[in-house]
Amino acid sequence: MNRQELAYEINELRDFNMAEEGSDYDNAIGDVLLLLGESTKVGVSRRVGNYIKRAKLNKDAKINDWCSMSRADIDKLYGKGLWTELHNMDFNEFAEAWINGYTIKPKWVVSYKSNDCKLYFAGFQFPFNFTPYGLNYSGYSSVTVFDDKDKAEAVALLIDGKVEESEFE
Repeated sequence: MNRQELAYEINELRDFNMAEEGSDYDNAIGDVLLLLGESTKVGVSRRVGNYIKRAKLNKDAKINDWCSMSRADIDKLYGKGLWTELHNMDFNEFAEAWINGYTIKPKWVVSYKSNDCKLYFAGFQFPFNFTPYGLNYSGYSSVTVFDDKDKAEAVALLIDGKVEESEFE
């Protein structure tokens, strides 16, 4: 049964007065119909998306399991930084991602050439000096990763580099 068929069946229940108007059951049906109508997917980071995917593999997993886990446990099982990201995330957004699915928000890095070596921007050497320093591998944690492509493009323009989608967080 697809979403439309389910919505149709729920409306049929409502139409046959199986639920009294204004009752908790009627309100619940309205909430379900509202959720069925909103099938937009929430944008989450790759780290949160991987957590949801792995957690849902466990059939007994509940949407709020991570709330009772310690920072050390979550970071050990799912990668450093996830606990902080989950606790800073709006719970309603997380719930929508869990229920309706999600899309991965892209992250951006800036690459540039220095002495015929491809480097990834990690910062500037000194304050008020726009000489960049970089690393030759985009997976290092000290490489600057941008959430906003426009900011990455501004840095790329400043250091004569190129913007690339990051595979890392």
